[in-house]
Amino acid sequence: VTGVHPFENLPLETLGRSRSSNIRYIVAKKLFKKERYQEALNQLGNLDSDHPNYPFSAHLKASILTIQGNAASANTEFKD
Repeated sequence: VTGVHPFENLPLETLGRSRSSNIRYIVAKKLFKKERYQEALNQLGNLDSDHPNYPFSAHLKASILTIQGNAASANTEFKD
């Protein structure tokens, strides 16, 4: 069991090959930092709500939606 830090330095091309929910969150976080918001949302849309990292994913998704001006959807995600 490890956190996200060991994977954050890997290139997006390498991380993008994985189907792991944890890796998808890392990819979304990296895309967010590059202001590639829609691509980040696409990665977050594939995460299961019962996954342990779902609260972090929902927060990131809500943050992106807020930046995009979609307050109603962001509020729903923040509540999740």
